[in-house]
Amino acid sequence: MKKTILILLTLAVIAISCIVGTLNVKATKKQAQTDESYTEFEKKYRDEVKDYLNSLGYKNAGVMLTKVINESGKRTYTLEVHHKGFAKLSEESKAEIIDKLVSLADVTQDDDTCVTKKKGEILECKFPVSDMI
Repeated sequence: MKKTILILLTLAVIAISCIVGTLNVKATKKQAQTDESYTEFEKKYRDEVKDYLNSLGYKNAGVMLTKVINESGKRTYTLEVHHKGFAKLSEESKAEIIDKLVSLADVTQDDDTCVTKKKGEILECKFPVSDMI
């Protein structure tokens, strides 16, 4: 009787371990797919930004895209673009370029979510990206 109970408990522990292991693998796989989607978005976005800046004549502009991921998994990206030609532009021209850079990201924008800065040779915009990529 004791052996039977011990065998049943052992089988139950093994079954629970298998179920938990399967769930962990599925969660890990889903996270990897999500990370891959964001990586693809980031690469595509950087390439589009560079192509756009090249079309305006700002060849070899420095493009830096950084991200911050909060506890809930929401990502906020900051794009910084550096080119000495930006220092010669009017504030309106800089604002137009920034608006286009944000629109290339194809994200929902509003006044609270898109922060822009125009300092001499550096243009910066910050925008959130939903988890719907």
